[in-house]
Amino acid sequence: MGRSYNTAPSALRSDPRERLLMSNDLCSLSATELLAGYRTKRFSPVEATQAVLERIESLNPVLNAFCHLDPAFALESARQSEARWMK
Repeated sequence: MGRSYNTAPSALRSDPRERLLMSNDLCSLSATELLAGYRTKRFSPVEATQAVLERIESLNPVLNAFCHLDPAFALESARQSEARWMK
């Protein structure tokens, strides 16, 4: 498979199959559903960002929808958001 954007292991999702299902689910959520998940700490902004980056990586060779990605900036922004949600 491609690059892994996971920068920290998730204690809640150690099974790779569960992680894959979670990634697909996160990519299909609306903004309202994402906010609800962040509030209840079901998943984090970092996990959602990782899922989107992984989906882009898997589909972009066929779709050619993105010319430029900055995964480091996206993940740093997600970490900052996560810190705010954890307060």
